[in-house]
Amino acid sequence: MSKQRLREIRVGSDRNRHRTNRCTRVATAWGTRGFYVEDPDDYIIGFGGRVNLNVALLAYSMKYGWIVFSIFSLAMLSSCRHATQQPSQTLSPFAVRIESVLPPNWALEEKGQEIMIGRQEPITRYTCVAMDVSDLRNSDTLKQYVNANGVTDRYEIRLRRATLINVSEFQRLKAVNDQIVVTKSTPLPNRKFLEDDAIRSFDSRYRELPEYYDGSYSIYLETNLGPYECIYPNAVARECEGIREKLDSLFNRYSSDTYPRTLGRGID
Repeated sequence: MSKQRLREIRVGSDRNRHRTNRCTRVATAWGTRGFYVEDPDDYIIGFGGRVNLNVALLAYSMKYGWIVFSIFSLAMLSSCRHATQQPSQTLSPFAVRIESVLPPNWALEEKGQEIMIGRQEPITRYTCVAMDVSDLRNSDTLKQYVNANGVTDRYEIRLRRATLINVSEFQRLKAVNDQIVVTKSTPLPNRKFLEDDAIRSFDSRYRELPEYYDGSYSIYLETNLGPYECIYPNAVARECEGIREKLDSLFNRYSSDTYPRTLGRGID
């Protein structure tokens, strides 16, 4: 090497004496370990190294794991929302017509040709046949009787549409039902919902008859209140009777001489 070239190197070294070359052996984010040198011009020079798989996997999982976790969490949240949200029910015109006369504390549910309406707050039902007349004349005595014998329940009415029966056929079938004699010892049918004349159903001649009709269907009406039961207090009984009256205003009754019985008794 010429003396001139050696002098230039020495001069350059003196000028950069204040800058220190650094030589380190470190682990990088991608899992390699090797020697790295920073020269005076701020360049990084690497001297190789082998990939550490454990470190590489850890670095990868730390970098992308939160993305996978976020996607999984959003998918779980979405599935939970779909599971808990019930689709809104689209009511038929028949159900909408009934719903229009219900007060806010009554609910309606439609299933096929069947409509179920019910009072959301419970009622107290009690056996009101063969009671002592004195119990009905005194509000305190009546309340004591109801507390001892009453049952808390939900009052429900079931309306069911079926094949239309003409009025003359209804009258013929009703005349047969009217011939069936019942007494206080007549057993009640063992079913939850009963029509008003269900106590006659023990006789083989009996035929359940519809309560109403419209242009296309006969409409059968049943409640979960037995023929020997009443509702307490009378204010609630009158509310339930009022629902029956509102249904009368919606449809045609087959018979004008048969009306729902009074659901309340005595003085409260």
